Amino acid sequence: MNSYPFDSQAWTIGRINNGHMKQTSVYDFYALGKAIHSLRGLGKDTTERGGIWTAHRAHEQLVQATQADSVLLPATRDAAKQLIAILENIFGDEIRTPISYSFGTPDTTAKLGIKPRLIDSSIETLETVFRADLPRMTVLSVEHKGIYQTERLIDQTDEHFPESIRKRLPTQAKTDVVLAGKCLAFDVHTASAFHMWRALEIVFGAYYVSITGNTFEDDKVQRNWGAYIKALSGVKADPRIIGNLDHIRAAYRNPVMHPNVNVTQDEAFSLLGIGISAITQVMQAIDTQPHAKKALA
Repeated sequence: MNSYPFDSQAWTIGRINNGHMKQTSVYDFYALGKAIHSLRGLGKDTTERGGIWTAHRAHEQLVQATQADSVLLPATRDAAKQLIAILENIFGDEIRTPISYSFGTPDTTAKLGIKPRLIDSSIETLETVFRADLPRMTVLSVEHKGIYQTERLIDQTDEHFPESIRKRLPTQAKTDVVLAGKCLAFDVHTASAFHMWRALEIVFGAYYVSITGNTFEDDKVQRNWGAYIKALSGVKADPRIIGNLDHIRAAYRNPVMHPNVNVTQDEAFSLLGIGISAITQVMQAIDTQPHAKKALA
């Protein structure tokens, strides 16, 4: 009986980037390889009882690795399923729950004979197909950005806002904040800043509505940040917000719009924080205005 420890390491396939990317643990591949390699230890004199736990462990890993949402490519999955079928044919249904073999059922002392050769042949086929598939598998490694977990930066950047702010963010602003985080995660730095400033523009547009009851478009304000900020000043918006928005406009937002300027990773990381802070400030100010409900409807 094989002595390597039994565990139930599961292949858990996660989904990120709105479900367009599969996420799995690198350790899963190690566990699968270890389980399959152990099958090489089965020989003609191995009894069914002696080989059942080794076969069970490999079978369990193969079934998990070939689930419907598998990260393996179709040809590799098919080869793995062939190995599953051979193991099931040799060991029967007990391969799924081999506890009864511990008690020595009548046929468990039968030797495997030439059956391990079938297993070895199937393993060789699987290895050959997997080796051929590997160059076509797209496997990405994305570095962490500061304290942000990569998967959360890709899909949940809006959760960096307090819950009271996040749940009331305009839908498009929330979308752009998430896209800003996604772009930062994948090192598309200029696009990250672009989406953050879009989100901020939507929010300070809502701020204007909260004060006046009208949109910039209703009041025929020219479509640029300078005109928007002037309009906010004209309706007596909080001067601290006006000053902050004007600083962001001149120092950060306008340069990003220039085609010869590229935002660096360090800059994009900082700008994400600046944008989140500015949006939080404006959202809090909206609550104090007479048309707050309309602004965030």
